[in-house]
Amino acid sequence: MKPYAVVFIRDHNNILYSSKRKTSVDSKGGSNPTWNFNVKFTINLAIAQENHLDLVVKLKSRQKSHGIRDKDIGEVRMLISELLKCFGDDDDDAAKDEKHMSKSIVTSNGEAQGALAFSYKFGILGLWITLLPIRM
Repeated sequence: MKPYAVVFIRDHNNILYSSKRKTSVDSKGGSNPTWNFNVKFTINLAIAQENHLDLVVKLKSRQKSHGIRDKDIGEVRMLISELLKCFGDDDDDAAKDEKHMSKSIVTSNGEAQGALAFSYKFGILGLWITLLPIRM
């Protein structure tokens, strides 16, 4: 398995809200890949707080042959409003801290398979996300 992740934001109509960012392939981690990948998105907080934006991490496996589509492993999808709830007021020190989360990976047939760990924080200019080791 040569896994990689594609990270992006979609709105509530499933329309792409951000550009897609792709990690490198982890060819050594097998079913327990590690990326240490940082990505930053600029978001509209008002739209995010109204449950209209999802953070999506699609996990894929690179195929060896050209012309063959990469295999979908699964995805993690969460409302950005849920991520925002972990932060206090702007005056609160907790609002500035990086948060850690682990979410179940859902396969294309709707089954949970492993978990994706990541850290994130919000700043004046947007949302920062770091993908941590995955457990499958």
